[in-house]
Amino acid sequence: MYYRNVNNNSGIFSYLIGEAEDQDWKEALLAYYGLLTASAPLAREALEARVEELLARQFGISADFAIDAALARLKGLDLICESGDLLSVLPLPDALSRLDKEWQEFFAMQGRDSGGPQGRR
Repeated sequence: MYYRNVNNNSGIFSYLIGEAEDQDWKEALLAYYGLLTASAPLAREALEARVEELLARQFGISADFAIDAALARLKGLDLICESGDLLSVLPLPDALSRLDKEWQEFFAMQGRDSGGPQGRR
């Protein structure tokens, strides 16, 4: 990028940070999908193996799946359920409702921070 003058200086850092954030979301989505499509709750190690097998089978990619980061993101969004060592996720309609609520709260906070209409109440 830099040598081809497609991007330079701070733009490169913005690009790399954006790519890393995209990768984090992809990992969280893979973990969610792995748990959602499992026939029963899974242990952490079983989920990791399941996602790695999915990547190998569907995309021909041999990868060491970053399970901890993916699970942390799902926990932060309150999409994961833990019962002892077993993990499961909210059903898709419930997860979508939860994410919609998260987005509404985020935009409400942005409106208050920017002095927008919601911030003037």
